[in-house]
Amino acid sequence: MADTIFFCVRSRFCIWFLSGFKGKEMFMAVRVMIACGSGIATSAYAGEEIAKIAKSIGVDVDIHKERIQNVPANAANFDVCFVTSNFKQDVGTKLVRVDGLISGINEEAVIEEVKAALLEAAAK
Repeated sequence: MADTIFFCVRSRFCIWFLSGFKGKEMFMAVRVMIACGSGIATSAYAGEEIAKIAKSIGVDVDIHKERIQNVPANAANFDVCFVTSNFKQDVGTKLVRVDGLISGINEEAVIEEVKAALLEAAAK
């Protein structure tokens, strides 16, 4: 589309200039990494739960599953990283432990922490 100008500012908001839609904001999806031991089973379940939480607060997410060993190398590519184990290494990206979504232990507190992390990432 030759008459479309797509202008992205440093934040996660974009302004789409197209005749009839001038000045409307489009929300870009929050890039999320979910990591577990194998990057398959537990992260898949946690991903489904995080997707439900994100939908409930109106945040679009782009979810990628990963092995826990790959978190340090790949964290910079994401807005927030969720892990299903006791991973404490500083990776320069918001890191949230979500094993409570799997076990049910302290689940409500984990859900609130996930909501806060997603909203914070969406606001950037």
